[in-house]
Amino acid sequence: MANSTTQKIADTAEETAAAMGATAQKADLEAQMAELRKDLARIAETLAGIGSAGGAVLTDAVKAEAERLRVQGAAAAHSAELRMDECRAYVRSNPFTALGIAAGAGLLFGMLFGRR
Repeated sequence: MANSTTQKIADTAEETAAAMGATAQKADLEAQMAELRKDLARIAETLAGIGSAGGAVLTDAVKAEAERLRVQGAAAAHSAELRMDECRAYVRSNPFTALGIAAGAGLLFGMLFGRR
């Protein structure tokens, strides 16, 4: 009987030690999880900063391209305006030639695109 009681005490001691070890492991895991949460929060902040910086760079690039296209469009509009002025001047100085060219172009387009 003494042996049985000693065995029970030994088993209880082992169970207590195992429970204490499990509690220590649980506390260690909780500490590691807290550290991982902090690391993930820092990573999220870093990615947000990178995203903001990338967005600012992209915005600047789009603005620069829009300005370049605006300038190019303004130059093309000015060029077209100059060509139109040249055409008007030609028609005013050569009205019959311009009328003949317009009639010939109209006849050609009518033959190409007209119904047969």
